[in-house]
Amino acid sequence: MKAKKVIAVLCSTVMLWSMPIFAQEQNTIWQYTQAPQYVTKEVEVRNGTVSFTTRCEKHRIDCRCSPELDISIKESNVGILQDGDILYFETSKYHDKYFKSFAYEFVTKGVTVKRVELPEENENCFAMRISRTNKNELAQIDVRLGVDLRGENYKEEYFIPFSLYLDTDKTKEHNLFAGEQNILLNEQFLVLTSYEYENEQKKVEKKQIFEKVFPNMTFIPEYDTMMWNEQQKQLKHSIYINQNGIAMISLDDFINISNGLNQINGIDKIIIKESEKGYAVARGMYVCGISLYDFSFNQNGVIRKDITIENQNDIYYISLRAVAEIFDCDIVWNDDSKNISMGVNC
Repeated sequence: MKAKKVIAVLCSTVMLWSMPIFAQEQNTIWQYTQAPQYVTKEVEVRNGTVSFTTRCEKHRIDCRCSPELDISIKESNVGILQDGDILYFETSKYHDKYFKSFAYEFVTKGVTVKRVELPEENENCFAMRISRTNKNELAQIDVRLGVDLRGENYKEEYFIPFSLYLDTDKTKEHNLFAGEQNILLNEQFLVLTSYEYENEQKKVEKKQIFEKVFPNMTFIPEYDTMMWNEQQKQLKHSIYINQNGIAMISLDDFINISNGLNQINGIDKIIIKESEKGYAVARGMYVCGISLYDFSFNQNGVIRKDITIENQNDIYYISLRAVAEIFDCDIVWNDDSKNISMGVNC
């Protein structure tokens, strides 16, 4: 009854139909995130394989309900799972934290299954005994586990992963997979997170995408062209340096560039609304008003005296530094080339 080896590790996502019993059920807490992920591992034994498909479960520690975990077990040939076999499982500990399984639900074909009571010191372990009721049908066992979290101060940690193993202890009774070392089935069988952690992760991911897709822009004073990455684009009006040494771009060109950025996935949409008094501009939580009457710049209700709005020859201009702030990017004056770079970490 000794397991030979783990012959395959499917680290990629297994589609929902890999779990026929539980495939249509989802944890409602995480419906707003990506679809559930499953990991399948096949373990060779008795001239065949037994596959274990497990769901990578995420659960928020600031939620009242308890997580539920799924395991689907299938034999490749009829008779690999035999009467009296016991499957032992162990879940990892994270510092002083672990979970105890309870409220087992079994749905089976070709075999019946009963939970095995283990000694108290094995609280992070569970086991099931096989009874062979049908020698002509492939065995399938679908298990759902309730989880009781043990340990203290869960809310003080943001990310707590628990792994699932096949316990291969040779000293355990009728252990089908008795071997040299435990077999990892799922590295992230249960991951505890928090609302704060999820928000921070989303912000980091969003920033990474933004940094990757935001174009490098180059402006040259007194020229009516700009570089958008490696492509030259025509401006409606030339960039100019005012008497205070501030680089200015026309509002028309600012609007055109904003429209170009709005075509790129991963950049917050820049919403510009025109009125008789000027423009209202919004990007995410950033909101500003550009007045064409008193040439003021109003950001979230506060007049910014460091932002310049001007009219030259009946053309309205805004400082390039203000534009970079609206776009949430950097701006640099290149003294050697006498041009202005705008982008991420430019």
